[in-house]
Amino acid sequence: MNKQQFIGVLLLGCAVSVSTVEAAIHAKVQQALDWELPALECTKPKIRGAGIAITDGSGDRTQTDVDSYTLARNERKMKRWNTCVSNYKQRLNTDFETLKDCAQYGLTKDQANIILGKMKLIQTTIISLQD
Repeated sequence: MNKQQFIGVLLLGCAVSVSTVEAAIHAKVQQALDWELPALECTKPKIRGAGIAITDGSGDRTQTDVDSYTLARNERKMKRWNTCVSNYKQRLNTDFETLKDCAQYGLTKDQANIILGKMKLIQTTIISLQD
């Protein structure tokens, strides 16, 4: 369990309301309950002619048959894709903090479980996007 998970669980655990009476739900708590994972609109580029892997007795080496213009274009495509994914992960981190901060308004156990599930989904998504 990393530091973010521990703090999130600690804050949510402390803020869980023990009363069984349903009170009016705070707007930020409702916003957290309604949160959905945003779609990843970045598409990984198809790199043409990047190279062919050749294995010989001394190990792997790569041989390319493309010109410098194509290689530079491929690098630009990858840079744009990496920037898009980085922005998406940053947005998810912001959403994670927003979900974690809603605990200060008081949560029932069911609400806390729903929000913890959404936080886990965010962490799983970020981890799956690691290089």
